Amino acid sequence: MEHIFSATLQGPQEQCSLFQVLIQVGGVRKIAAHDMTQSREALAMMDGTTVTFSKRRGYVLSRWGIFLISALFLAAIVATGLLVYKFASCTKYQHASTYSADGTHSDENGTHKAILPSQTTEATPPTPTKAPKLDVRLPRAVKPDSYTFKIIPFIYEGNFTFVGEVSIIVNVTEATSNITLHFNDMKIHQDTVIVEEYVVSKDGSQTEGKKISIDRFSNDTARQFFIIHLKETLTAGQQYQISMEYLGNLNDILQGFYRSSYTVNNQTRWIATTQFQPTDARRAFPCFDEPALKARFKISIAHPSNMTSISNMPQIGKSEPVEDMPDYVWDHYQQSVPMSTYLVAFVVSDFDHISEGNFSVWARHEAIQQAQYSLKIGPKILHYYEKYFGIPFPLPKMDMIALPDFAAGAMENWGLITYRETAMLYKQGVSTNSNKQGVATVVSHELAHQWFGNLVTPSWWTDLWLNEGFASYVEYLGVNAVEPSWKILEQFVIFDLQNVFALDALESSHQISIEVGHPDEINEIFDRISYGKAEDSSSTTISTTTTTTTPAPGTQGSGLWWIPVTYTTLENPDFETTRPSHWLKATPNLTLPALTTAPDQWVIFNIQETGFFRVNYDANNWALLTEYLMDRDHFSQIGIINRAQLLDDALNLARAGLLDYSTALDVTRYLANELEYLPWKSALTALGYIDNMLIKTGHYDKFKMYMLGLLENLYKHTGFTDNPNDPQLTVYKRVNILGWACSLDHEDCVRNSVLQFQNWRSSPDPDRNNPISANLKNVVYCTAIRVGGQEEWDFAWQRYRKTNVGSEKDILLGALGCSRVTWILSRYLDWSVTENSGIRKQDAARVFAAISNNAIGQPLAYSFLRNKWDRIREYLGSSLFTINNIVRSCTKRINAPFELGDLKEFASAHRRELGTATRAVEQALEQAEANVKWMERNYEPIVRWLSNVTAVATS
Repeated sequence: MEHIFSATLQGPQEQCSLFQVLIQVGGVRKIAAHDMTQSREALAMMDGTTVTFSKRRGYVLSRWGIFLISALFLAAIVATGLLVYKFASCTKYQHASTYSADGTHSDENGTHKAILPSQTTEATPPTPTKAPKLDVRLPRAVKPDSYTFKIIPFIYEGNFTFVGEVSIIVNVTEATSNITLHFNDMKIHQDTVIVEEYVVSKDGSQTEGKKISIDRFSNDTARQFFIIHLKETLTAGQQYQISMEYLGNLNDILQGFYRSSYTVNNQTRWIATTQFQPTDARRAFPCFDEPALKARFKISIAHPSNMTSISNMPQIGKSEPVEDMPDYVWDHYQQSVPMSTYLVAFVVSDFDHISEGNFSVWARHEAIQQAQYSLKIGPKILHYYEKYFGIPFPLPKMDMIALPDFAAGAMENWGLITYRETAMLYKQGVSTNSNKQGVATVVSHELAHQWFGNLVTPSWWTDLWLNEGFASYVEYLGVNAVEPSWKILEQFVIFDLQNVFALDALESSHQISIEVGHPDEINEIFDRISYGKAEDSSSTTISTTTTTTTPAPGTQGSGLWWIPVTYTTLENPDFETTRPSHWLKATPNLTLPALTTAPDQWVIFNIQETGFFRVNYDANNWALLTEYLMDRDHFSQIGIINRAQLLDDALNLARAGLLDYSTALDVTRYLANELEYLPWKSALTALGYIDNMLIKTGHYDKFKMYMLGLLENLYKHTGFTDNPNDPQLTVYKRVNILGWACSLDHEDCVRNSVLQFQNWRSSPDPDRNNPISANLKNVVYCTAIRVGGQEEWDFAWQRYRKTNVGSEKDILLGALGCSRVTWILSRYLDWSVTENSGIRKQDAARVFAAISNNAIGQPLAYSFLRNKWDRIREYLGSSLFTINNIVRSCTKRINAPFELGDLKEFASAHRRELGTATRAVEQALEQAEANVKWMERNYEPIVRWLSNVTAVATS
């Protein structure tokens, strides 16, 4: 599954992530690896119960008083019984095997019984809680072999429910008198539950088997278990069939089987779709909802005849009428290969599709042409993986569909991949180069999952990293196969390797393999550790197993790792050889006798940053490197990736307190002559943290002046004109530099942005004629709204409401958060969690991130989070991505003791209801504490350094 993450943390805190390598320059050199063993967090907390005793007090009642109270008590019991009888008889759901068009069905006597509630039934999101440790794993005495289920979603009937019937053939591995399945947010019609022996005759047809008597049923709501208690014992080695009918909610919280909508000519169009990972298949049908319990699935879906359905497998034949429902038809699908429940998928929609062979893409009619790029690259990437892995794609077809509402970025359902529109759709001339690369990356990621995750699946969510880590690395290979000019493998270093170091530095981080149980704990680990850190581990494993025969990296001893050692020197510079010359293993020290260069010659370790660690040097080597970088005629002889590494390592080691900021900032001075994207991207990411910490202080002007000085040469070199023939990295460089220049109030940058925005506003038809280059939209929109007022904001809001392109909506959502008008920002926050405001639930986190990136908006966003927590949680439900990202973005700039104290109070007050946001809040607290310490330790030294540098520059 692909996540959409909002603003990310940058750089390590009080420790460096993974490793640091310390080099002593001069004479014989030694490498020391520090033990960076990560701490383990408690995944559940037991809340103690306090019992208090007070002094006894007595009351005296008369005989008449006792009689009166007794009479009232008996009357209350009688009244309650009558009410229970009345309302129970009104709300009881009946059931049958045939359904009528008006939402009723006939029983065996032909009598119609209601099966649908008279009012819309919304899914009630489970209340997140810091629950005691529960064993949530299913018993292993019964395992599924195959499912057959039929499901009918009532999409336009107004109540958004669905009815279904499921039959599961199970294998009994040990004698048992209980059958336990998962279910959630549904009603099982208990009188339809049948358990019988599964008997197959010699010709392969099923024959009637003995029915097993049922004693009773029980629900374990904490574990989401439905338990069938039998009157007799099932025999080990025998197969049985379990069947039942049920009713569920077509909810609006983007989990399980849910509803989504879009508008055409002011008319609402509804669709029904699924998102089951990790534990929500149980919202659509009773099942054995664990990844190891694979089975085959044979699915039938009924839907309005003017709509279509798709599922994991191809449809069998043509649609068939649904008996007694003239406007509905059945679609029957081939039986699937064995797969986990979380990979089952089906969608009912009125979408269009285009195909190339057995590969199809689906989207709204108005957006289907935006799916052309996905269709172009999808089959090519799929064929590349077949060749790369040496394993054919095992299914007969592949569908990909772009959904209006989707909580994650995409989901790798086998044979039916579901996407956000922004993750699958691209429109030439409107979407940016970054949007295009994003689409290619997500498509490549999800197709990689067809092998990593779908074909080979972890037995439990503890090893989620095996899915996400490998897919996150292999996605780069897939994109590089279809778009080699993008140099995507070089981008890996700055976008993934350096990026994930930041979160891994926190004590509230976690190992890539971590024990989880409760669904809330499972949801917590869908983070950048399971994706990014695991991705680095995966890339090491793949590189080692496919290109080298050096022992494979792994743990040795007490938290020490085998570290591949590569290095080069001024005397003999070589930035191409990445094969390790030595390994640092088992012992914390390694002596390199050959490294005996003169004390005035620098050395650089970790060529092209192929090792996943940071490198720190002694003061003399840092000084030699800084001096060499400042030489505009020679600094380019250091490889581009290693220039990026030196900047990233220096600034983040300083952030962690392992290097003086004066040394780290001295390294950045050479950027005044740097023209390459990768070093600038590394530097700007790390300097962004300093910007966030200083922007509310009285000395921010010094940092601003220093940055504008560094940027000036590159600003002139790249210019404000977007050239469509520019290479990908040149486009990214321009976008980054212009974004920083405009945010720092660079006069020419702001003037150009405002002028282009005004030209757009003056267009006779701004929704069809936008003169702003696609790649510059982020900069232009944000800058014009930031320096403008309500008119600019309202204009952009109207464009957001009217555009049909998902990427354009996303850019505008971000730009609308750039306003400096506080009431506008407050209203924007309110709209993000208001039904029918125009902002989809999936985009709520995008609004919070946009406003939090604004120095004026961040306190507003955090205040809204703190004061409206109950409303946010109720509106968004238990969405595992949205709330986590809101927490991270709203708190990332907290750096004052008072703010930290307030955050601690918030966390304490809501500790029992954080649910899937528990780890995000823990990380936010640790990040805020680190920010406060950073300010105490570094604010004054940085201000002094900036004062000295700017004084020299102006003298």
